[in-house]
Parts: sequence; C-alpha cells; structure tokens
Amino acid sequence: MRCSPNCPEPEWFVRMIDGKITAEQEARLIACLDMCTSCQQTLLQLESEQIRTDLQRSSHDAQRMKNREVERRLTQLRSERSVHRMATSEHAYTDVMP
Repeated sequence: MRCSPNCPEPEWFVRMIDGKITAEQEARLIACLDMCTSCQQTLLQLESEQIRTDLQRSSHDAQRMKNREVERRLTQLRSERSVHRMATSEHAYTDVMP
C-alpha cells in the first residue's frame, strides 16, 4: 500500500537517517513508513547503501592506518640502518688510522 501518490523523495529518508530533519518532518515520514511498502523499501535500500558505504570507509581507514604504520616502521628502520652505517664507518676509519 502506498501512503500517497506522492511518496517522499529518497532525500528525505537520507536526511532522516542523518538526523537532519525536524521532529515534525520525522513524524510525517514515519507515518508514511507505517503504511507504505514503497517507502519501507526505499528506506531499507538507503540504509543498506549507508551500511555498505560505512564498511568501505572503515576498510579504507584501516588500510590508511596500516599504510601509515608501515611507513613509520620503514622510516624507523632506515634511520636505525643509517646510524648503524655511521657507527660502522667510524669504526672502520679508526681501525685504519695509526
């Protein structure tokens, strides 16, 4: 059953999901959702898309954090290697000098 010939635009449900509508607007949307299978399907689809987007964002964020940690560790290893080289070359230099 449809709530009316003019169901709310999907944007209104997006705003509701994001908490960006007034209490009165939300009440109207909920009234539509209570009796309109079309609106219910629209909301379910939007929520699924939001969940998918959130999961993708979380995955990208986790990958960025992992990449930053790898870069940090590489920098640390390069620095340690550089210090080791300097110490080794100083030791070699003092071994050659009389």
